[in-house]
Amino acid sequence: MEKYTYNDQLKVAIPTIDYIKEMTGRDLVILEGNSQLAEAKVKGLTIKAKNYLYHLKTRETQTVLNFKIKTDEKYRNDFLNYAIAYIESSMFSDIDFVYGKDKPPFSVLQAITGSLLSIDRFTSNVVVEARQHDENI
Repeated sequence: MEKYTYNDQLKVAIPTIDYIKEMTGRDLVILEGNSQLAEAKVKGLTIKAKNYLYHLKTRETQTVLNFKIKTDEKYRNDFLNYAIAYIESSMFSDIDFVYGKDKPPFSVLQAITGSLLSIDRFTSNVVVEARQHDENI
């Protein structure tokens, strides 16, 4: 089973519906009515998850995270786990943390702070490699 698809244009790893079901037990196809609607919902919420994660990070850190999530399995798995926590919280709670009205759920914060996604500074070698990769896309 595929865990994700990578969207080069949006620079984001999007968890598959099957992977979300495996990790959460929730069948989004049944919830949304069909696979196209479920996939669209997952894509939209994954983009929001990425925006939420990146909103306080420097442009340099964002570039490195884009590169690491695409090329490093550990970073990608941490992002997928975070995205799934974000998707689940967004779809199944009344908390409006996206627009700052409420604090994010613990599961979303833990998925960031307990992972490689919490790193804000990288060595200059990693930054240069990420910038070169970004220019070649």
